Amino acid sequence: MNRKIPSADRFTFDLSPKDRVIVDVLRDYILGLNEEIVETFKYQCPFYMFKGMFCYITFDKKNKIIALGFVKGYKLEDKFNILSTDRKQIRKLHFRTVEDIDENKLKYYFKQAVVLHK
Repeated sequence: MNRKIPSADRFTFDLSPKDRVIVDVLRDYILGLNEEIVETFKYQCPFYMFKGMFCYITFDKKNKIIALGFVKGYKLEDKFNILSTDRKQIRKLHFRTVEDIDENKLKYYFKQAVVLHK
């Protein structure tokens, strides 16, 4: 069953083909984590709910890259030292290419995030 919503699909229309692929891979990954995760469209980007606001995907206009933001990111351990720390609560992973998506690192951060939201 496709759990992606059309309004989140529209988010990708203005992105470059390379950025569109990154967003599609991340959306599939997030929705595959848990059947209870629901994709919505908030704040002009795909947003994911899991027992509250969970994470989101955005285009970082300043750096011109795709970012994956964790709402309670400040509570995540960061053994890879790759989470941004420019916001008080949110922590982001950044992706310039689809090859930057490391499934082992995603598992590490999402495993913690799911536990935080249970």
